[in-house]
Amino acid sequence: MPWEHPQLPLREQVLRGGIYLSLREGVGLAVGVAGVLLVTRLIGPTQYGLYRGALEIMAFFAGVARWGLDAYLIRREEVPTRAVYNQAFSLLLLGSLGFAALGLLSTPLLGRWLGDIRYLAPLQVLLAALPFTVLSIPAVAQLERELDYRRVAALETIGQILYQGLSVLLAFRGWGLWAPVAGYVAWNVWTTIASWILIRSKPGWHWSTSLAREMLTYGAGYSSSFWVYNIRTLVNPLIVGRYLGPQQVGFVSLTIRLVEVLGFVRAATFRLSLATLGRVQQDADRLRRALEEALGLQALALGMPLAAFALVAPVALPRLFGNQWAPALGIYPFISVGFMAGGVFGMLASVLYVKRHNLQVTGANAAHSLLFGLLAILLVPRVGLLGYGCAEIGAMASYFVLHRFAAREFSFTYRNAIPWSVAFLPIFFAPIVEWPWRMALLLPLAVVCATPTAREKLGEVWILFRRGTA
Repeated sequence: MPWEHPQLPLREQVLRGGIYLSLREGVGLAVGVAGVLLVTRLIGPTQYGLYRGALEIMAFFAGVARWGLDAYLIRREEVPTRAVYNQAFSLLLLGSLGFAALGLLSTPLLGRWLGDIRYLAPLQVLLAALPFTVLSIPAVAQLERELDYRRVAALETIGQILYQGLSVLLAFRGWGLWAPVAGYVAWNVWTTIASWILIRSKPGWHWSTSLAREMLTYGAGYSSSFWVYNIRTLVNPLIVGRYLGPQQVGFVSLTIRLVEVLGFVRAATFRLSLATLGRVQQDADRLRRALEEALGLQALALGMPLAAFALVAPVALPRLFGNQWAPALGIYPFISVGFMAGGVFGMLASVLYVKRHNLQVTGANAAHSLLFGLLAILLVPRVGLLGYGCAEIGAMASYFVLHRFAAREFSFTYRNAIPWSVAFLPIFFAPIVEWPWRMALLLPLAVVCATPTAREKLGEVWILFRRGTA
């Protein structure tokens, strides 16, 4: 039975779905922090950097291999038949095998660019397992169409536990970088097999030229923006890896991973925003109100955990991960600022996706990736990790392009997001500010929280969370 209840209003359905996704992300946060904590202490920055560098390169190929078919299946107006799901599976199978082969053929060139052949073996293994990262898409899309986020959350949570648990076990046994490689492969194999079991079906081959053309056309228009944006993920392995080495790749990767774990709601809110905004897209006033509310809630939800960790990071990070990871403190503020800005402005991208202005999102993302890459190439060889952080901040200028595109659709303001941004962003820099000046970074937060509007919003979020969990 689908999880969606036809008698419940959309807001309640989305809230329940958001609670399941947020709880899944919350469990993933705990499991992810524990797994990364243990694995990084056991294998060290260099081995972790070699693993993450290879993973980030493989993930770029996997992102292209998805071809936007998950969005096609979820947003298709007609209910997909079994033939449609099987056609998507067939395209994903062919595409993933093709991109895996392309990646494997490119490894000699990557080895020469990076100047370190230690990246190649884990990269080749991850590329060989690339099909398992995408073949679960039709089954998971069917669950998401039914708003059955309870089973989606269970599937993803068990996968995370398998990934982190196996990685830690093998790291204890001295596998080094191969411990997380094995855990990652096992996770994706599990997700592919279990997802098809959950929908009580099995994948099959189906081919219709017209249907394949329809899927590929839609997928290219939708996912091209993600492909372009994900070029930024190659900056760490290809630029930091080339000029600073795998140890520095490890510092950047760990910091990015911590920020992603702390900002766990970003992925859930983006997934929900596509469905929610899509249902009110014909009503401009409702769409504007939904967007402004989403901007404020995103800033609040991302700012709180990132700021809280920034305050304790100077003591917590070396004690949790070891003194060898202390250099990661220097780039935490910059990556946090970029992550929060990306989450807030990502709501504008959701509106443009709903309005089917995919090319505009692609253009904005191209400007972002290009600016980030150029700044990194200029700064990383000269000032090291600080150059990576400055490139992260500088690339935020590209969000002006995204704003202009969204503002053409209807007028909106950032009045809900600006106060929380002003309150939290200074705190992100606590790891690189000495006492007692660190306490001064809390003053904007105190001022904002003293306003009735802020207290009302905090109370509303708490009430919604309690209602949703109940």
